[in-house]
Amino acid sequence: MPVDELNGPVAFAWWVLPLGLALLLLAVGWVVAVLVTTRRRAEPGPPPPPPAVHARHGDRFATVRPLYLARVDEVERRFDAGELDARGVHLELSAVVRDFATIRRGVDARVLTLSELRRIDGAKRLATLIESYYRPSFARFGTVGASTENALQGARRVISQW
Repeated sequence: MPVDELNGPVAFAWWVLPLGLALLLLAVGWVVAVLVTTRRRAEPGPPPPPPAVHARHGDRFATVRPLYLARVDEVERRFDAGELDARGVHLELSAVVRDFATIRRGVDARVLTLSELRRIDGAKRLATLIESYYRPSFARFGTVGASTENALQGARRVISQW
């Protein structure tokens, strides 16, 4: 090929640079959007334990107990109104007493298994109660009757006496 037939480099069209920048901005925006929408948001946990200043008769949890007893009453009200079946009652009560245990012991009891609950010092009554909730919680159909009333009374006993 003779030297006089060589051509110089061809310049890019004017629109290539803006298109490249737009695609780069689009990719960065997509990454940011994915990160923002998929970040795990912190779930509100149970309220912190009350300070010892609010304690009555040596009970550091005297101010918290009525809050959790009110939650048990709300579960009972929802059951009486037909919003919850027996299975729902046991699931809700399990959440309430686990939240109370989290405050009482300072360990996140909401994620503990039954065997882990049994290993917590002084939580034998709690573990027994949670165990009694297992069968109705995982039952296919909710059964009404004494089991629901026993579950409500058991939750009230654990919250008020433990």
